[in-house]
Parts: sequence; structure tokens; C-alpha cells
Amino acid sequence: MKLLLVEDERLTREGILESVDWSRLHISEVKEAVDGMDALAVCEAYEPDIVLTDIKMPRMDGVALASQLRRKYPNCKIVFMSGYAEKEYLKAAITLKAISYVEKPLDVDEVEAALATAVSEHEAERKQQQMLSLSAEKAHLLKRQAAQTLTRPNADRGDLAQELSWLPGSITPEYAGVTCMVKLDREHPELDELERLLESSAAEYGVAALMFAKDDRHVVVQLIAPDRSKLSATNLKDVFSMFSYELRGRQVKHDIAIGVPVAGLAHAHESYITAVVLLQESFFRGPYSLILYGDPASTSPKEPHTPDPKHLERFKEMLAQEKFDDYERLVRQLSSEFRRAPGTPVNQVKELYYRLVQELEHYFHEAGLHGETGSEAMSAAWERMFECRYLGELQDILLAKLQVWHKAWETHQKGHGHISSKIVKYVHQHYADDHLSVQEISDHLQLSMSYVISVFKEATGTTVKQYVLEYRIEKARELLKERSLKVSDIAGQVGFKDGEYFAKVFRKFTGMTPSEYRERFQ
Repeated sequence: MKLLLVEDERLTREGILESVDWSRLHISEVKEAVDGMDALAVCEAYEPDIVLTDIKMPRMDGVALASQLRRKYPNCKIVFMSGYAEKEYLKAAITLKAISYVEKPLDVDEVEAALATAVSEHEAERKQQQMLSLSAEKAHLLKRQAAQTLTRPNADRGDLAQELSWLPGSITPEYAGVTCMVKLDREHPELDELERLLESSAAEYGVAALMFAKDDRHVVVQLIAPDRSKLSATNLKDVFSMFSYELRGRQVKHDIAIGVPVAGLAHAHESYITAVVLLQESFFRGPYSLILYGDPASTSPKEPHTPDPKHLERFKEMLAQEKFDDYERLVRQLSSEFRRAPGTPVNQVKELYYRLVQELEHYFHEAGLHGETGSEAMSAAWERMFECRYLGELQDILLAKLQVWHKAWETHQKGHGHISSKIVKYVHQHYADDHLSVQEISDHLQLSMSYVISVFKEATGTTVKQYVLEYRIEKARELLKERSLKVSDIAGQVGFKDGEYFAKVFRKFTGMTPSEYRERFQ
């Protein structure tokens, strides 16, 4: 039985790996991941039976990870770990059908008990599946199983022969085959109906068709023929033309990747791997792609594209110079470069565009324009970008953000925005000075204090004093993540002479003392 341990704290991971008696639990293989994003990448090839995951993690937390796992691997057993026994997490654990919720600091016996329950449930489900009635549904089930078996390396020849024996035409493992991956933009339509349509189309070419749903967005199709000649590029395109037509009729956006045809179904896993790799190209091509192994239309460079470092510097320069149109043109140029190199890892592209969104947010925040900032808003932005299925969608999110900020900037400049922007910049530069005051800011701008107060209030909806406190507390939160810094030192670094006053203000804004905040968010 396979387990995936997901925990961003290295010492905690090592402690669990060393302390738990895996052999007693009948867990034969354990892999690690440092957060939800890393875990999803590992699961693609590993497909664990059990996932033991922390809840509070960067980029993608345990709840978001469990939600993804429930869609992609519905039979996977999930055990949560967290030091935060709050109702929302407990509710999430119930909703996501988690096996258990283990509180930190971890007790090894409690962890092992939770894992033992997960193992027991997994075994019970496996036995229940083995005891399914071999009625009229057996042929249908074995067709699905055969399609799935063909995706596995070193598939058991005996099992495969038995599964194929239920198919019409006395198909044997010596037949030729090809694996096709179909990606859908939403939960797939009724598979039985689509399977009948595909079988009918394939039968015209003397080809058998099997299908199974890898998850609610991916369907795996196996085409099987007496010899490879029936699996020519022309035949394969014809077989899938009607399938694609039916999906379009249901208004389901989709992409199809057809792997390399193989002689002998024992090599079907090779075809499956090439189809999976080819499917990535659809991210760069856009919806309704048909990607065929060896097709001249799919001869783009497979090497990853590394953007010119000067691009990133130019992005920053264009923002600083308020050249928003030039910024948009550079974004489109960057997208064009990636489209010409579909071998680039998709997550690498998404992380780059997310970084550009972060820089946009940071720039406009520094300019005094208050939009969707903060960890929660940026986490939501990452979720939206992570869900993007095509490069065009990713580009649209970035350009839409740019347009929103561009309009906000124009409005800002027409009013008192330029003055409030100078106030914000001065605060950001001098927040650590304990003598910072509205009078000092007014003197710097050579404006009356009453005018500064009025303009800032009108532009931002808050007072200068309140903004200074908020910004100091924001900076304090960042510094508290560094365990090496004393709370008293942090107070001085963010402009507070008095440590007690700092703690009082911090608690007013966060509901916690600095020490409590540090412990909670470590």
C-alpha cells in the first residue's frame, strides 16, 4: 500500500517518517511532498492509496489539496494533520470525507491509529470490489478494467488476457494498440453514450474501442486492432472526428492527444505515456486541439522555453514609467514565445504569470492604490491561475488585472490620488522611524496638515495615522515569521518605541499577541 506524506516543515516530515511503524501498518511505500502543489505533481505518477497531509501550507493548503484529490483520486484515503482545531477545518474534513483529523503536536500512537483506520477502509473497499457480482455487468466492468490495465507498466499478461476475452472478436494481447487522452473543460458527459459512439466509429475501420474516466476531466481511450496498419494517422483522425463533433454538440470544450501506436498490447503503456506528454501541448495550443504523435503539425520545439531575463526587468520598468500599453504588448509577446515551445512545464509558466500578477499588486499597492492585496487575495489569485487550462486564459487574467489597475490609476491621477500616492510612498519609506507623524509628512510635502489629512481620507477612506499603524503591523507580521528575531527588536524595527504599546496595537489589529501570532503561523 502506498502513502504520500505532505508537510511543509522538514523536521516534522522527518519525525513522522522515522517514528511511524510503516511495516506494521502494511504500508510498503512512502513518498514526500512539501505542499499541496508539490503533492499534486507527485500524485500524477504515484497515485497513493493514502494521503497524510498538513492543513496550513504555502501555495496550496491541505483542504484545497484534498478537494483536488477527491476529484482526481476518489478512492484515496485522506488523513489531516493540523494544530488549528477550528470549526471550518473540521467541517472541511467532514465534507471531504477525511478518515481522521490529527491535532498537532502529533502523537505517534494517534497518527498510527488514524493510518490503521485508513488502511482498514482501503482494504475493505478493495475486497468489496472483488466481490462484485459477475452478472451481465461483468463484460462492461472488464472493458473498463482492460482499458485501465493497458495504461500500467508491466501489466499482468494473465489478467489482461482474461479482461480482453470478454471483448467481441477474440482480441488477444498480441494485437496492436494506441492510447488517446481526452481532456474536458468540465465534468464529462455520460460515458456510456460516448463510448457507444466511439465504438461505432472505430468499428468502421476494424478497430475496437475501450474507455475509462481517469478523473472527471480526463478520459482515456484505448483503440485496439489486429495490426498497426489499421491505426494509421488518417484512420485515427477519422475515428475521433465524430467523437469531437459529439462533444462540441454538448458544448464541451476538449482536447485530444493520440499516442504512438504499438505492436503488442504489452507495450501499451508506452503509448499511454506519449499521449500524456502530448496532451500538455493543448495548454499552449488552445481548445479543440487534436494532437497526433508524429504528425508534422506537432513538430514544435520540445525544449522548455526560458524567458529572456531582460523581459522581467522591462515589465518593472514599464510599470514604473506607467507604459501600460507597452506592458500589454510584452505580455502577448511572452505568450507567443511560450506557444512556440510547448515542451515548457505548464506549472513553470503558471508560476511566472502569477509572479507578474504579484508584481502588479505590489506596484500599485506601493503607489497608494488599494486593491486585492494580502495573502488571502493572492492565494485566491493563484487558485484561479492554477485552474487555467490554456495559456490564453492565463494571459487574460493578467491583462484583465492590468486593465483594472490602469483604470484605477487614471481615476487616481484625476483626483487627489497623486498626493495620497506621495503620502503612501513616504510612509513606506519611513514607517520604521518612531518619530513619523502627520506633521512630518505635511512638512515634507510642503502642505498644511489639515489638507494632507483631508486629501488622504478622501482618496483612501482611512486616516494617515490609521494607515501608518496598519502598515507597521503588516511589516511586523512579516518579521514575526523569522524565529531569530525577538519581539522587542521587531517592535523597534517597525517604528514602536514601547514594546507593550506595540503588543497592544498588534492585538487590536490581529486578535492575537505577537507571540501567539508567531506560534500560530509557524
